[in-house]
Amino acid sequence: MEKLPLDILLYIVDLLAGGDDDSEDINSLRILSQTCKSMVPLCRKHLFSSLRLSSELSFERFGNLLSENPDIAYYVKSLNYRVYNPIYDHEWSILDILKKRASLKSMTLSSPGLDWKDFPESIRLSLVFLIQLPTVADLNIEDFKGFPVTALSGCRNLIDLQLERLVLAHPEGDQVISCSKIPTPVSIYIGERTYGLAALLNTVDFSRPSKGDVRCGMPRWHGPD
Repeated sequence: MEKLPLDILLYIVDLLAGGDDDSEDINSLRILSQTCKSMVPLCRKHLFSSLRLSSELSFERFGNLLSENPDIAYYVKSLNYRVYNPIYDHEWSILDILKKRASLKSMTLSSPGLDWKDFPESIRLSLVFLIQLPTVADLNIEDFKGFPVTALSGCRNLIDLQLERLVLAHPEGDQVISCSKIPTPVSIYIGERTYGLAALLNTVDFSRPSKGDVRCGMPRWHGPD
């Protein structure tokens, strides 16, 4: 049987990935990826572009998959990561591979309302490394106590920043925030039950609200034209 040109195959894959029914389209992509080896990388681009790790089972499945195919991390562009205490077994290896290979564009980091300092230091450092990737443009931090505002000071290319149910921690004596604040994101959302905003004022440049959209747990407020 004559092979289809690569551009036709790419069109078919992109067509499936852009459909209205996500569950059916993902299933179709999985089936398509199993038809031949050449389809695997084409389908993986979409199959793993958005990743949600929020349960022990999801960490276990993805951890096992990464151990066999670490290059899958290259395809992850949007990561929703919920961290628990104690840490699941697979998290150490998952974070290590993501740090080396991922180029995230969007990340949501959350916990079930736990204190940031209760997590192992290596886990904290790895998560901060990911949110500070220069490719990350959309960042959502939720449900932490004592989340260090210094972690945000390294996020240089944010377009959208969302903080919800968060207690921000001021820098400690041995912590120094860069003298230059992070540029004004296009959109900033500060949800209800978010505290420690004084520390945020010293980290994010709010001097140009005309270029941004600031929301504080209420309907949108746009800066002056």
